[in-house]
Amino acid sequence: MKRFKYILPAALLGISMVACDDDDTYEMLDGMDMIVRTQTIPEGASVRAAFTPTMTIAYNNLVGIAEGVPVTLNGQLVKLAVNPENGTELVLTLPEMTDFTEYTLEIPAGAIFIKDRPDTKAPAKTIKFNTNAGINAEWLDKNLTNPNATAEAKKVFQYLLDNYGKTQLSGCMSDEAWGTKYVDFITSESGHTPAVLGFDYGHLASSPANWIDYGDITPVKTAWDNGSIPAISWHWNVPTEEQHILSTIWEGNMVIDNWDALQLTPNMTKKVKDEEGNEVEIPVFDDLASGQCILVKVKDIDTSRAQGSLKSLADGWPALAGEGHTGYENGTEYFDIRDNYSLITNRSIVDDIKANGFVVSGQGYTVTGVYITDGNPLLGYNADRTFSPTKAVMEGTWENEVINKDIKKLAGYLKLIQDAKIPVLWRPLHEAAGDYSNGAWFWWGNDSVQATQGLWKYLRNKLEKEYGINNLIWVWNVQTTDGGNLASVEQCREAYPGDDMVDIVGADLYIEGDNLYGLDPDKDWNKEATDRTAQFDLVNNTVKFKKMVVLAECGNLLLPDVADKYNALWGFFMQWYDMKDGEMGFHTYHGADVWKTVMESPLVRNQGDFNAK
Repeated sequence: MKRFKYILPAALLGISMVACDDDDTYEMLDGMDMIVRTQTIPEGASVRAAFTPTMTIAYNNLVGIAEGVPVTLNGQLVKLAVNPENGTELVLTLPEMTDFTEYTLEIPAGAIFIKDRPDTKAPAKTIKFNTNAGINAEWLDKNLTNPNATAEAKKVFQYLLDNYGKTQLSGCMSDEAWGTKYVDFITSESGHTPAVLGFDYGHLASSPANWIDYGDITPVKTAWDNGSIPAISWHWNVPTEEQHILSTIWEGNMVIDNWDALQLTPNMTKKVKDEEGNEVEIPVFDDLASGQCILVKVKDIDTSRAQGSLKSLADGWPALAGEGHTGYENGTEYFDIRDNYSLITNRSIVDDIKANGFVVSGQGYTVTGVYITDGNPLLGYNADRTFSPTKAVMEGTWENEVINKDIKKLAGYLKLIQDAKIPVLWRPLHEAAGDYSNGAWFWWGNDSVQATQGLWKYLRNKLEKEYGINNLIWVWNVQTTDGGNLASVEQCREAYPGDDMVDIVGADLYIEGDNLYGLDPDKDWNKEATDRTAQFDLVNNTVKFKKMVVLAECGNLLLPDVADKYNALWGFFMQWYDMKDGEMGFHTYHGADVWKTVMESPLVRNQGDFNAK
């Protein structure tokens, strides 16, 4: 396994590279001082003795090495060299190390100097680290961070703790809208069902509808009843911009029940000001334009039966058909509602309304207002949107109003799962920082890691203290760098919400042959399971070995025997569902043979192999 010697410094602890050569110009900083910018083994880090790593220290200037000034690791000589591709980097080849040992690297004053300036000597540098990498149960936090956690959540967490380092749980992600085609496919092809089944509250605003309804917890309950642990994430959709009311069609309080109807006719008028500032009355639909939105605000919703409807007042009251409205795809014949609902107009709808008016109907709610707005902003979760996580937690902002409504709706759905006494591995705000090089991937990483931390804490506070959701085991994602590799320990620690805010720490890894990044699907390594020991150590160093570490998303599966050899068994792994042209299957990652081999390993637990209840 000598290859680990070469991948550890870059993959485990990160290298900061600055292109320099003999012709580079540079300025001395702080007078004659030489400042260390980065080092691949941070102070206090844990590494693996078996990997015998090299170490890189980057200075703020081009460096030279003094003769006769020994650099030592616990008294043993260390070999030094300047990186030929980057003259600011000092490469240290460390002597052979042993497991579970404390080490001190000593670089005496004057051992390093600015290139071509031997008189500009670097000060002494001492770095302490150890070779304790691996799982040590004594270091782990033993309790969930929510003191009011449900008994079921506590039992699952305790099982995961007890099993951690002994075996790893298999897992895979279900498809959208809580479909189970991929899970069923894996089961049929490998003969085993994964121990952890992934779900997602994506498209929350559309639920309930004929294609998505998170009020039906059957898939989650089935997974739990059959012996798997549900893991839920949230691709959180938000508007791209604030919605503005352009005019009021009607306001009041009308109970809509037993298919009552609020009739809004074309002869209704509203007062506006003309070009000279005089107040005049015009038909209420006179300035309605294609692309604008009909918004219905509601209250007192009976969630067990509430339905809304928007119909033309033309003969037979046909449904107004259009795209983009909340809750129903192909028209506005009665659809379930849980909140305000809306319809984006097109030219035919506008013409129909101006000619005939329309009806607000349904049952199980009270309508308080009907308005024309400047459009129902498109929903998205990508970071090229302008939605600000900083403003989202500030009371009085439109962003705060949006997320409060979303969290309230989410809490209602989570409570259904809690009432069924089902615990959840809960992973919101995942992959927040994106790849650092090109910016955040999702809106919750738009502003800064501090803003994301604030949103994490806000979400926890709302769910637990306001809505009493206590069945969640909170899983936080470390960050990545360009190309899907993990960021440095320092970057990950800066983003970490804190030991009191996180129960489990996960990494999402799509690298080294995971074809998601366009690598050659015909190469052998793309069809084989993968080792992730170095990344495992990085995540552990991020949280100083206090939290259980899991592979929250992956492409290629893990090599359990290698992980076991290095005491690096992740708590569980979760392969993302594999889909091409709408069909589940082995399109991107490996096939049934690898799944079967991994899931039949004695180091892997599948559905039915354990009892966490």
